[in-house]
Amino acid sequence: MASPPTPPAQVPDFVVEHFEEHDPETLRDIVAYEAQCARSTEVPKYITEVFVMQNSETKRAIASYARDLAAHREQRAEAR
Repeated sequence: MASPPTPPAQVPDFVVEHFEEHDPETLRDIVAYEAQCARSTEVPKYITEVFVMQNSETKRAIASYARDLAAHREQRAEAR
């Protein structure tokens, strides 16, 4: 089984810790939110607060990590 993805350095540690609590669907909602395809009510409140304080590069890194982590969790679930 593949190892979980490593978060980019730009992703704050507390975001990485929160991501451990989320299922793949919530992680994908975070990706969509970063791309402005989703309403803010579809993501955890801390994400909307974090995104206000981050630059574009960091927001993209957070979304990229969320996407990779969701894919990893889905693959792990399929392997069971």
